[in-house]
Amino acid sequence: MFIKKSLVAASSMIARRPRKRNGVVVCSAPVPERNRGDQALLNVVVNELRDRDVGPILLLSTSNQPIDSIAEDQDVTIREDLFSLFLTDRCFSESLLFPHLVSRYRHFLVIGADVLDEGYSVMRSKATMDAIQVASRLKLQTRILGFSINGPPSPGLKDRLDSLGRTTRLFARDPMSYKRMEEAGVSGVEQSGDLAFLLKPADESAIDPVVMRFVSDHRDKLIGLNLTEVVFGMYGKTEEKLSIVAEACKTLAEKDGLRFLLLPHDEPEGVEFMRQFLVRLGADADEWARLVAPLPHCSHLKFLAGQCKHVFTARLHLGIATLGMNRPVTGFPYQGKFEGQFGLLGLSCDGLIGPERFPTNVEQMADLMRKRIEKSEELAQTIAENLPNVKRLSRFNFDGIGGT
Repeated sequence: MFIKKSLVAASSMIARRPRKRNGVVVCSAPVPERNRGDQALLNVVVNELRDRDVGPILLLSTSNQPIDSIAEDQDVTIREDLFSLFLTDRCFSESLLFPHLVSRYRHFLVIGADVLDEGYSVMRSKATMDAIQVASRLKLQTRILGFSINGPPSPGLKDRLDSLGRTTRLFARDPMSYKRMEEAGVSGVEQSGDLAFLLKPADESAIDPVVMRFVSDHRDKLIGLNLTEVVFGMYGKTEEKLSIVAEACKTLAEKDGLRFLLLPHDEPEGVEFMRQFLVRLGADADEWARLVAPLPHCSHLKFLAGQCKHVFTARLHLGIATLGMNRPVTGFPYQGKFEGQFGLLGLSCDGLIGPERFPTNVEQMADLMRKRIEKSEELAQTIAENLPNVKRLSRFNFDGIGGT
């Protein structure tokens, strides 16, 4: 409590000093080099700010994970020494340094993702909001970009968000999050789109030649597949469900001539999980399945997802990468993350295979996958009709920043 009071007093004193303000402070998503969704969010924000010519960008890490996918240059400075400020209220030296460091800037942006809804921890949510409040007292224009609430907010979270929304713009990234906060009476919430829809795909020349050869040879029959231990662990009977998916893939490869591109999304756990799944597919799987490893940059994954006829994924941001390339998705949902994005794109939740709909045998799974794949072009048309509006909502996160 003493540290927080000292921080508030210091920020109030600094705010009274006249100074020229320029540029933007960006607080990163938690793990941009271990999670390609976080990496996509960070890259989109930095590239968008560069395009808007907003002045110098100070990029603050919000965890003890490095930031490698953004290079420091004349426009971007990276600080990785203040991450404790976003995790705890017991960080004396960081709390004293923070007001002096950010007070010269004009905007203060937090890449919200889902770190504010107490899912990581109540303390992380509270500490991050405290940092935003300090920036606001320093007269920076504060906003939280593209964040989600995975359930009705707790009373404490509701009160903190409501207080924050009086001085900070809160951009909810999907209709469900917006509705949950609106129903809770949170002030200042605005509906936007997920930042990741603005990620630019890599050029074909940047893709691993071995992977690209497999893609080129099987483009019309190529199915993307992403499975994660976390999501399948939520569903229960993990081994049984993985076996059903693996045998269904074998059936579709043999009877329908389909080929599978295994797309991990987290490093290193995601790669290893998909590598183990490849073993499940059998000794001859090299003829009809290919694992993308080591894990490439998020922009490479977006390009590869866009080459698939259809993508089945347990990761929302791989789904967004696919949808952003006008390709259809079937999701293994978790925490209500897929539903809002499907709604924005005019897609039915029939395209989500949760635990209650999960097939109980190989024949059912193969039939479900086959029927979804057969609808690919129809789904792609629906996506194409709605995607421009979704991207408009994504750009709304930057409303009022820079000259564009």
